[in-house]
Formats: sequence, structure tokens, C-alpha cells
Amino acid sequence: MKHTLMALVLLGAIAAGVSGGGDAPIAVLAGGQGLLAQKAINFTRHDEIEADRVGIQTLARAGFDPNAMADFFEHMEDAISADAGGLQTPSLLQSHPVTTERISDAKSRAGALVTAQKNRPSLAARDTSSWEKNTAPMRFMKDPAALSGPVAGPDSLDRYALMRERVRVLSGDPTKLALYYASSLKSEAGFDTPATRYGYALALSRSGRGALAIDQLQPLLTAHADSLILRLAMADAREQAGQRADALAIYGALNTQSPRNRAVAIGYADTLVRHGDKAQAVQAADLLRPLLDNADEPEIYSAYARASDKAGDSVRAEEAFADASYYAGRPFDAMEQLKRMLKRTDLDYYARVRIQARITELTPLVLELHKRRISTDDNVDGQQPVQQLGM
Repeated sequence: MKHTLMALVLLGAIAAGVSGGGDAPIAVLAGGQGLLAQKAINFTRHDEIEADRVGIQTLARAGFDPNAMADFFEHMEDAISADAGGLQTPSLLQSHPVTTERISDAKSRAGALVTAQKNRPSLAARDTSSWEKNTAPMRFMKDPAALSGPVAGPDSLDRYALMRERVRVLSGDPTKLALYYASSLKSEAGFDTPATRYGYALALSRSGRGALAIDQLQPLLTAHADSLILRLAMADAREQAGQRADALAIYGALNTQSPRNRAVAIGYADTLVRHGDKAQAVQAADLLRPLLDNADEPEIYSAYARASDKAGDSVRAEEAFADASYYAGRPFDAMEQLKRMLKRTDLDYYARVRIQARITELTPLVLELHKRRISTDDNVDGQQPVQQLGM
């Protein structure tokens, strides 16, 4: 469509030049460019409206308040208005401005979704026999009421609350957090929940007190024996307490139950490698290798590298460490590691081809980062000389 409009504008300019001369062709071209720009703006606005609509629907379907998007837009508008003469408006807001019309449309859509949610019958009130008759027969299609399971009770596990405590522990000082949990459990009413007990156990495990962590986790597992999150925590606690065989037994059962679960695989592999022999390291590498396909978490590559190194496959280990550096936001380090690997004299044909292919893949990215002086974790000022990489 854009190319067609441009062709018509050029034809119009030629015709104007032949018939009228003077400034007529320039005027036609200017008007045509304005038309093209307006078309592009209209298209962008249409996309923006559609994106807002999908975003609000996604919020509502995920159980969040659909009004949150409109509230967020208002906060953005207030922040920009208050600083109109100060800091420069971010480029994102220059190309996607928060307008009164956009806020109003978001509020309108959110209100409609809230009304629809209130009028929608609950799963228990739906006629399941009618649903089964009117739904196309699909082998794996189930009654949505059955899929939802029982309503969560006061003693049920809140997965979000568990993950909140996990993030708190993994991002903080476990020793200090263990004191915080212990003190709060004694002094604060209502603080004692499965999530806080779980957080306390993680803090104890990460500060080297696995036996105490087991004491915190055991009552939780008695009440929630099938919880993958709690069983993973127990496996880690038992390893920290020196009960390695028990930890491996838990990991083995979890891996059988969820063979491609990355959290299970990484924990299992690390436990096999730590204090294990070469055979267990080979087992750990075999466990992690299928998970490398399309993986982008540096932890998986680091775990695979440690396992491969202990298993005696130093080439695979170095490749994995390079990939871990790349996915951790250190492409220059990854390139240096791969370049050094090519100097090894023990590489077979296939290993050399793999490494060269990875270098070929990374080279345009590293050169572009250097050209634009984009900062990365391993190139903070964006000015690392590419000559150091042999380019």
C-alpha cells in the first residue's frame, strides 16, 4: 500500500511538472509525503489501540485488575507533565505517547471486562453436560470445572507467596534473613504461614544449616506431600545437612515424575557432581544435555559445563561456559573464550566446526555492539577494542 501511494505521488508530481511547471511538483511531493506520514501514524495508532486491548484482556484473564493499565497510564502522564521542562521524555513515550484518549479507552475497556466478569457464571454453576455436548470431541479436552480443581482453602499452598519468599531469600543475605524469619515468627501475629516457613527453610539451607531447614520443611511436606516446590527445598536441605543419598533419592523421584523440569534437573545434576565420582558426573551431563535445546538460562549451561568438566569432556565444558557467558549478558567474554578454544590442538573436526559456527554467529552481534558503543556487563563503556578479539 505504501509503495502504491508513493508511485501515485511521483506520477502526480511528474504530471504537475509537465503541465504547470514552477513549484507545482514540489507542492505535490510535499502533500504526498504528508499523506504517507499520516497513513503511517494512523497505522501505528491502530496497532497501539490493539496492543492496549490485548494487554487489558491478558491482565483480566490472568486474574489481575484490568483497571491497572489505565491507572498506570495516568501515573505516566502525571510524571511527564510534572517534568515537562526538566528531563527529556523517554524515546518510548515519544513514539507511543500516553494521551487522554488512550487513558479513556483503557478505562472503558477495563470497565466492560469487569462487568463481563461479574455477569459470567462460575464454573460450578455451568451445565457441564451441555458443555460436553456442544464442544467438539477432542481427546484431551476436559471439563473446565474439573480442570480448575477444588477451591483453595486457608491451609492450601499459595504458589505466588512461596515464590515471593524464594525471591526474597535468593536476592538477599541468607544469614540475616534467617534471623529476620526467626524473629518475625516469634513476635509477629499472622506471620506464621506455609510461605514464611518455606522462606525460613531456604534461608537456613543457604546459610549452611540444612538440619534446621529440614525441621521447618517436614511439617509442610506432611501436609503437602505432592508439592514440587517443597520437595525441591527438602532435597537441597538434606544435601546441606550431609544427607546426600537422601537428597539424590528425592531428586531421582522428582526427575522421574518431571523429566524435563529445569529446576529439578539443575538441582539433581549439581548434587551428582558435588562430591560425586566421574560416573555420576557423566550421568549429570546426560541429564542436562537434552535441556540445552532452545535454552537461554546461563544456569543450565554452567551446570552442564561443571558436569562435563568433571566427566572429562573439557571441550564441551569450555563451550558450555562460553554459552553461559553469552546468556549472562557477556558476549565479549564468550567470544574470547571461543577464540581461545580454536587454539587447542586436541579439537576434532566436529568440535572445531561447532566452535567456528558459534563464532560466526556471534561476530555480527559483537561488532554491532562495538560500533554503537552499547554497554554490556563485560564492556561497561561500550568501547572494548575488537582487535583484542582477533577481528
